[in-house]
Amino acid sequence: MNNNQFLLAFAVVVVALSVAAALFTFLATPAGYRFISGSVTVTDIATLNLSVESAAAINFTIDNINWGSGKVSAGQSAAAFNTSATGPSNMTNGNWTGNAIGLRLENIGNALVYNLSIQTGKSAATFLGGTNPSYQFNVTNNETRSCRNYTDAAGIIMQNSGYTLGNFENVNTTSPGRVVCDI
Repeated sequence: MNNNQFLLAFAVVVVALSVAAALFTFLATPAGYRFISGSVTVTDIATLNLSVESAAAINFTIDNINWGSGKVSAGQSAAAFNTSATGPSNMTNGNWTGNAIGLRLENIGNALVYNLSIQTGKSAATFLGGTNPSYQFNVTNNETRSCRNYTDAAGIIMQNSGYTLGNFENVNTTSPGRVVCDI
């Protein structure tokens, strides 16, 4: 065998091995893997079932108001504290520290709350004492539509319970309290 024939035979063997290596590489890739590994194509479908329980969770995210120490101004018969007013105007006829941040009640759960009621532990007479005391609450939406409402014929925004948002009402010590937000 001469050199040319040897080189031709060697070249044919190298090309054949290259083709075999290329074929093996193709079959070892994900597209051709099933031919070389014996794996099968999966046709089964899995199902996941998840239920989220609904829970209403009411929380006072602001639960403390502190006006500090003070007294009724000379010549006045009473002082008024109002957390819904802004600036120093929320304290009248006294020298207590103004406080424009009211209590904030929030639903931190994932379900609607129906018939939210407010009830206090003390009446105006037992909480404040004195002659003809006044102890009232006011519910105002902190965020639009926090309490879903409707507008009555006179254009007043009301709850189905009849409570007017932003209106002052005497506290209620009897159970179940005063419904202030229907949803």
